[in-house]
Amino acid sequence: MATGFYKRSKGSFWNDGQQMLGPVGWRKAVNLNNEGKKLVAKQQLPEYLRKAQEASPDTVSTTRMAGDEIPEGLDALINDIRETPDYELGIDNDPYTKENKRQSKDVAEQLARYARQDYALERAGVPHQAIGALLDDKMANGSPMPYVDTTSKQGVERRVHMGEAINKRTNELEVVPFMDGQEVLVSEFGDGKKGQIDGFTPSPGEKATEYVAERILKLMGKKPERGPHKGVDFQIPEEGMKGIDAQIQRGPDVTQTQLYTYLRPSGKEYDVSPQGGRGVVNEVNSMIKNAPNANTSNIVDVVEGLADNREFNDYYGNRFGKALKDDYNEVLMPEYSVEFANKNQAAYDSITHPPEAIRLVDLSKSLEGITGMSAKEAIDRGEARVSWNLGNNRTGPTRARININTPREAVSDVVSQYPLTAQMLRTLK
Repeated sequence: MATGFYKRSKGSFWNDGQQMLGPVGWRKAVNLNNEGKKLVAKQQLPEYLRKAQEASPDTVSTTRMAGDEIPEGLDALINDIRETPDYELGIDNDPYTKENKRQSKDVAEQLARYARQDYALERAGVPHQAIGALLDDKMANGSPMPYVDTTSKQGVERRVHMGEAINKRTNELEVVPFMDGQEVLVSEFGDGKKGQIDGFTPSPGEKATEYVAERILKLMGKKPERGPHKGVDFQIPEEGMKGIDAQIQRGPDVTQTQLYTYLRPSGKEYDVSPQGGRGVVNEVNSMIKNAPNANTSNIVDVVEGLADNREFNDYYGNRFGKALKDDYNEVLMPEYSVEFANKNQAAYDSITHPPEAIRLVDLSKSLEGITGMSAKEAIDRGEARVSWNLGNNRTGPTRARININTPREAVSDVVSQYPLTAQMLRTLK
């Protein structure tokens, strides 16, 4: 457990022996020495504190809402602390008075933080009575468990994400809502075509894989921005606009990385059929293996030589796969079963779904395996594979693509490096 302790009990908030709040539910004890007493700083706060608009992280608004009940003592405490400037706390030279005011200020600020956190969780759909248990629930890797809701939307699983932060007053690590701007980060899993997934409408430029990847990146602590049209899916401004693309991984092994995606021999047409696919694959294989430098140059140099000689029908210069594109640095790969991957492909990538695992491919390292061998050797050994490509929508035109085997050194496990991303996995444990 991160900080303090929680218990289910009835009690009161005490400060210098004075009762400040009436009965409370889930409470968090924090170590503030005040005449030997332990102050309880986590409780069910009055409604006006949860609803009030806070101007800054350390500000408590005392705005009252109609019908709100103000517990005796708490209102006076906050007014006293907030209306007393910090510099005035040193006017009285009595050490006891200064310490008492300092501790009261700490308590008021803590109450304000907890009030905002509780209110943010409630806005995200977490029932108030569930917050206490949520703040104490951990997964096997030690990171917080998300709040899971399977009832508020039919056919949709909602996950309200939690994070961790150092409490500046206690210097302890505690569980807090994972904020995405002004709101708590939420992931929803279901069929996007039914219009039930907040923030996601399936379209040619908006895929379910990208929806999932964006939340993974945020839980990794990054601030992703959407990439340019027909370019990399995400860019990370704080990392020099690093380009990260999202791609489904079929099954447990990351086996291949895109090298080329659009290779079509010049002056030839191929049917959008298995027969046309075999024809273009055989032709491209033959062109590479029979190139004059096939035994002395790597496969990239060979293909680029053929392209320079206009032996490929260059589709607006778009022959390059992710491994060769300048603005692509990494590929984030949520892993799914082959069965689900096929189902989602048939649905044009419109189903948001929690992955089995999450991997990240460093594209600069992905080339290390093939740059040290000849093109012919890469083809013969299966390190580079030519296959049929019809594009994401499977409508053609028929062309060839080349994928290369991904070295193990290029692949990292995201969850082990960024434990909060475990909140995205299909199995929460």
